[in-house]
Amino acid sequence: VLVSLLVRPELALHGLLHDAHERLTGDINTPVKEWIHSRRLSRLAALFDTARSAAFGLRVLDPEEQEEVKLADLLSAYEEARIAVRVPVAELREHFGDPEFPPAATMLARLPAPSSALLAELSWREAKSAFLHRYSELTVAQ
Repeated sequence: VLVSLLVRPELALHGLLHDAHERLTGDINTPVKEWIHSRRLSRLAALFDTARSAAFGLRVLDPEEQEEVKLADLLSAYEEARIAVRVPVAELREHFGDPEFPPAATMLARLPAPSSALLAELSWREAKSAFLHRYSELTVAQ
């Protein structure tokens, strides 16, 4: 849900569904994917993403828009690690790089509340409810 709030409104549904392929592949973070050099996994995720776009009527994003969704996902992971898991900033910078890059401030300004308020620990039922509520917000207007 957080990624859908970080990107521009016209990319929000893409942001919400950006990890939908993980329903098939499981949640494997990018460093692990890179470490195992899983080209097959990347191709499988790309095929699933294409099917997702067709199923939800999403247009194909241009490279700049794809980069924005990826950046929002990275920023979301950074904020989750910083706030929810309380990983020390020095360790976060080692894994994520410098979070003080200009697009981060722009993205964080789009949030309806501080990221610390949005990253409360949720049960799976609460997370599902939050996802469905956000999905409804984004699709009812279409």
